[in-house]
This record gives sequence, structure tokens and C-alpha cells, in this order.
Amino acid sequence: MSSEFPRILTLLRKEKGVSQKYAASQLGVSQALLSHYENGIRECGLDFLSRAATFYGVSCDYMLGRTPDRTGTTLTIDEIPESDAAGKENNYRSGVLCTLNKKLIANSLNILFDFLNKSGSQSLISEVSDFLMLAVYRMFRVVHSANDKNQDALFKLSPTAASPYAEATMCICEANAVAIAQDKPPEGLDHITHPEELRFSTESLSRDYPLFCTSLLNLISTAEKCVLGGTESESRGKK
Repeated sequence: MSSEFPRILTLLRKEKGVSQKYAASQLGVSQALLSHYENGIRECGLDFLSRAATFYGVSCDYMLGRTPDRTGTTLTIDEIPESDAAGKENNYRSGVLCTLNKKLIANSLNILFDFLNKSGSQSLISEVSDFLMLAVYRMFRVVHSANDKNQDALFKLSPTAASPYAEATMCICEANAVAIAQDKPPEGLDHITHPEELRFSTESLSRDYPLFCTSLLNLISTAEKCVLGGTESESRGKK
């Protein structure tokens, strides 16, 4: 049985808002046995797994921690929708500020990932991708924490551990990416095979990425204003 099963079984019961006694009665087991299942003391059989999945309205794969989707759906690259798949009408619902920032980030990522692909380094792609996914993960957890009724089952890490662990992992990803970029990859990571493909200027960016270059330049400017603004605020605070 998956090591994730006890955690998910417990979280699903708490999410449903029922007592262990009530859940046990509905699942056809004693409260003591359900307690053992939830604490990982004993492993359940397939029959109980199936009943629990039906009772909580999720798939068996979800209960076993084999997929983050409650229905058990897994995505292939062809099934992942494009970022603008929702259509223009979503832009109006999002509001001007959200739509603007989303486009700046998405368009800039198009250029970044094109360069990553040109690098020929799978390790560089992985390190940069992991860094960016962790950044989104951290901010999504911040938004999640705004309402204490949001389901905890969405995450495996506790709120107190998630941010520092993610930040530490981001530092490792960045350090690995820098080492690869400087042609000094750590053991087990590959080199950039086409460094000549990563040479660019504002002129070449405008020529090669006419639709996205302005977004990238604006993102760079906005990011540096954020950094400088934070530095200036810190300096004023020390005076």
C-alpha cells in the first residue's frame, strides 16, 4: 500500500467534516481499524480501498497518491491546454492588472524556454523549470492560506515546512543552473551543447521574437524596479 494512503485517507475524512466513528460505520469497519489505517499501522485491502474511494468521491489512484487529480486523470503533453485556451473573454473577467501581468510573464517565458531548448542541456531545462514551478507553488500556497476553509488535501507538505523547503530547493536549482551556464555543471548534470545559440541582444530579441520581446523588456524593467525599490526601502529603514 502507498505510504501516501494514510495521510490522504485522514485528510479526506476531515475535509468531508465527519468523525472517525461515522466514517468507520459508513465504510463497514470498526473505528479502531479505521484509526489503524489512518495512522499507517495496518494496511487495508482492495475492497476497503474501493469503498473509501466511493465514499469520498475520488479515484483509487488519488487515494494511493499516484495522481494529484481527484478523478485519477493524468495529463500527457498533448492534453495540457495552451495558456490562452480560455479565450479572450477570460481577460475581462481577470481584470486589467491580472491580464497585463499574466501576459508579461507568459510571453517572457516563451522566450526563456525557447533559449532553454536551444541550449541542448536537459539539466538546464530541468533546473530552470523546477525553480519556476516552485515559485508558482509558493505563491499558490500563499493564496490558499487566505481562506482557512480551503482543503488541506491539496498539499503534502505542512504550511510551516513548505515555504522554507521550497525556498531552499529553489536556491539549489538556481545554483545548479548558474553552474551549468558557466560550463561547470555539478556531477550528474550535462553541459550546454550549443552556447552560440544563447547569444542575443535587444536588437536580435526584437527581430526573433517580435510578439514577445516588448513583454520581456517590460518584465525586466518592472522586476528591477521591484528589487531597487525594496533595497531603497531597506536602506531608509536603517537610517
